[in-house]
Amino acid sequence: MVAFITSSFGLLGLETYTGEDMGMKTAPTLALIVGILIAILMVSAIRYGDAFVAPLMGFVAISLIVVPYAGSGAMIILAVIYFAFALAGLAVKLPKMMVLLLIIVGLLYLVVGVGGLADGDIFFLLQGILGLSAGTLALYLSMALSTQKLPVR
Repeated sequence: MVAFITSSFGLLGLETYTGEDMGMKTAPTLALIVGILIAILMVSAIRYGDAFVAPLMGFVAISLIVVPYAGSGAMIILAVIYFAFALAGLAVKLPKMMVLLLIIVGLLYLVVGVGGLADGDIFFLLQGILGLSAGTLALYLSMALSTQKLPVR
């Protein structure tokens, strides 16, 4: 789900940057739906008693649910919280790829927040690059963790 939604936001940024219609205007609505689904999955993380993943999933769910309604300041605050989770992930020995994903998503939120305050097409291009990078990394992580055949460090 994370790969899907981050890639959607990446394509939305590229769509805005190039001016071509890629059909991604529904990305904020998709974020709301995916956020609700992640919140439902968070219940299973709580059941298993994971003290780091459950709050992280809760934050990811909340950050996705508020995306359609968040202004630039809120996006910057969400980015800072993603960076804090990345630091906490290092402290609890989360795989480095997962920490990298948190950093990339934090940068995505930061670029969207700053892009809302400043004019410039470069922010849409950066949104596209960061969104597609996060989507690719999230897809790799999901495949690596589900098959346990790919390396995750």
